[in-house]
Amino acid sequence: MKKIILIIIIIIIVAGAIFFLTKTKEEKMNFIQNIISSISEKVYYPDTYDAPVLELTWSGELDPKSVIRIGPYGEWEDQVVYPGGVAYEPANEMQFYVDTDVSDFLAVAPGVVTQKNIFDNGVGSVSVQYGRKYAITYMHILPRFDLRVGDKIETGDLLGEMEERTYSLNNKETWWEIMLTMDNNGIYRTLPPYDYFSENSKKLLDSILVVPRQDDNISWTKRTGCSWIKYIEDDSWWDSGRFQGPIGKESEQEFLDNLGLGWQKSEMGRVIGPTDDCDN
Repeated sequence: MKKIILIIIIIIIVAGAIFFLTKTKEEKMNFIQNIISSISEKVYYPDTYDAPVLELTWSGELDPKSVIRIGPYGEWEDQVVYPGGVAYEPANEMQFYVDTDVSDFLAVAPGVVTQKNIFDNGVGSVSVQYGRKYAITYMHILPRFDLRVGDKIETGDLLGEMEERTYSLNNKETWWEIMLTMDNNGIYRTLPPYDYFSENSKKLLDSILVVPRQDDNISWTKRTGCSWIKYIEDDSWWDSGRFQGPIGKESEQEFLDNLGLGWQKSEMGRVIGPTDDCDN
């Protein structure tokens, strides 16, 4: 038994050494900060159980006509054919793409930074916990270098830069994407972000919907057609831990099993099993 434990310890040490040798200094720092966040004393800001009121903050004025296309919460994305069947990526976030040089990614709510992840291309995600039960994650962001886990954030604070990508129909587009997650005693579920924006922000978001775009989406939450919401009793999807403290009590496959639909998780976060034909 002692030999087995020793072998396991050696494997962990070797794996950790390989991990750190292949990561940049910034990635190592982010990994350490995320570990510290999970074991350190929790700090809540603001100290409330209430849901946040989100504000769509923008550097300057967001012109609805600059929004090229949108990706609503609740749709199936990226239909891919695998040997085991057709797979989809469930959109449990809301996003839009703009044709603009504006790059500042500003906070939509106050809170405490709980995660800062950066991948090989410098793009990553930042999670900010609001109060005790909610977290907002900013996706496709190049985080500020000096942003640290544990930092207090106010609405409108600069978190980093939005990712800029080329797209087949555009020369370039800037990517704004957020996810809203609720903690239900260690069971994490995403929520439709649009429902939690202030009335003024909803007016701005609604003004984007009426402008002709490359997509045919007419709402920020998709519940019919090429959508996963129509299969589920509520508008919530599984999410991983983005809060202070340990990871969630439930895996994504356990979440899928509890749906009773026979769906299976595939690589890259996709789901095999839905029968929607989203290419037509």
